Amino acid sequence: MKSVTLGALAGTLLFGGIATVAILTSTSPYDVRLMTSEQVQQRFSERRELTFEEHQEQRKYAVIINGDTSALHKGNVTEAYHTLRAVGYADENIFLFTSNFPRGSDFSSITTLATKESVELVLTRLEDIVDENDTLLVYTTGHGNKDKNGTTVVLDDAELSADRLRELIENTRAGKYIVVADQCFSGGIVAAVSSIEGEVAAYSSTDADHTTYCKSFARPFWESFKDSSADSDGDGTVELEEAFDHAAHSHLNKDEEGSPQKFRSPGAPNEL
Repeated sequence: MKSVTLGALAGTLLFGGIATVAILTSTSPYDVRLMTSEQVQQRFSERRELTFEEHQEQRKYAVIINGDTSALHKGNVTEAYHTLRAVGYADENIFLFTSNFPRGSDFSSITTLATKESVELVLTRLEDIVDENDTLLVYTTGHGNKDKNGTTVVLDDAELSADRLRELIENTRAGKYIVVADQCFSGGIVAAVSSIEGEVAAYSSTDADHTTYCKSFARPFWESFKDSSADSDGDGTVELEEAFDHAAHSHLNKDEEGSPQKFRSPGAPNEL
């Protein structure tokens, strides 16, 4: 947890049978229920290994990254999380990096701050869990930046380059990848992950050269999977392409300067 000012209130949580003390002020933007890096490590050590038969099944994993503390970006995380749960992603397979806690009463699944250490730790540990039968979804929200090397994702304590994010994602060796990015310059993330070997579907709210207001893209995108108005072909299922078209249309109607970007490799997934 981040350090806080004097006059903070102490709260006690139970984690793995061990009482831990967390400090939180009434004005702190950091939820007291977030795991420390040590607790994240512990959760992975306690995670049951899949059997050979289970590895032959198709599973879906999601990583949601938000390095900002504003209500806007916390709301994006919450909307994405509830959509993924609604379409069948298991709670334990959704890894949240954010300052809020949208899970309700689930304290065992990993929710922690979006630090460089935690993001790299979890994606590296997923190399031993994810296999070629699985889908890995990565959603980045919050702030984006751009330097001489390209787009970066602004984390809680550092910036993660789009190229490094691509490397971490690719190293999981999933069979299918879905990448959604809605921060400023997020088109650079789409460009970076387009070089991943495998079946890749990637979408962003803008191109690599423009800032953006994420809400007009993010909320329509995630909400569309629960809203039949985005089902343009009327088959009863909202596909990724339909969700992107719906969100891009909403976004451009807000007089955004940049253009939403997408990349789809041959065989790319079209279901969330």
